[in-house]
Amino acid sequence: MKKLNGALMMFFFTVTCYAITLPDGTNVAAKSIGTYESGVIKTVTFNIPVLINTKYGEFEFKKELSFYENGVIEDAYLNNTYIIPTKYGDLNFDGWIRFYDTGEMRLGLLKYEDQFINTKYGEILVSEHIKFYRNGNILECESFYLTTYIEANEADVWLLSFDQEENISQVRFQRGTIIDRNKDIYEPEEALLNSDGTIRFVNRMKPIVIQVNQKHYIDVKSIYYDKDFIAYLPVKSINIDNFIFGDKTFLVLDDSKIIIGSGIYDQENAVFIPKFF
Repeated sequence: MKKLNGALMMFFFTVTCYAITLPDGTNVAAKSIGTYESGVIKTVTFNIPVLINTKYGEFEFKKELSFYENGVIEDAYLNNTYIIPTKYGDLNFDGWIRFYDTGEMRLGLLKYEDQFINTKYGEILVSEHIKFYRNGNILECESFYLTTYIEANEADVWLLSFDQEENISQVRFQRGTIIDRNKDIYEPEEALLNSDGTIRFVNRMKPIVIQVNQKHYIDVKSIYYDKDFIAYLPVKSINIDNFIFGDKTFLVLDDSKIIIGSGIYDQENAVFIPKFF
């Protein structure tokens, strides 16, 4: 019977690193590098955290960085928690952070789940993340504990978007029922608001049934409000008086719910384009 002698086996792995200089002059041992067609660094990954100066001070970043072609950091991961002053108070950030190509903060993940910010609406309890415009005004935030009023309807919202003048322009609902000017009652998922707080467009909601031309009953899933008309998007295509509505074509109605035209909603430009009969 043969006796097997144990053998010690050793494996060696070679990790290739590149000694490079980042756009701000910082030297780093990079694992991988991506460039623009011009040859300027676009992305870099690394193992050892690196200190870089930003408009908000010196931050230590980890894992990877991406840059705009002008050399300003676009995306990064914070290696520590940092208190960053904003127009709405000092906030604790940790993890992913984004900047504009001029260095202003664009988005940040909050270290603690809940932090208060001071807005024109009073204190808002913010969760998870917050986005900013270039001028530092708030663009978007999550808030799982905000109860507000939408056209006198109490509603709980979890995501808020703001326009350049800091007015709430879009909300996503956690729960709430809306009774509109036409006495329609519905549960929205998302709504766009005018600067005065009135609803402009509900593009996701539980379908409701409306009566059109005093004889047709139609399931609708979206509503657009104008001072002169209300437009409804049917759940499925329907032929009324040889006009096809549905898919992306809204029924345009007067306040008595008589058809006065059709229309489409241009989501990219956030405008409704009606065509009256």
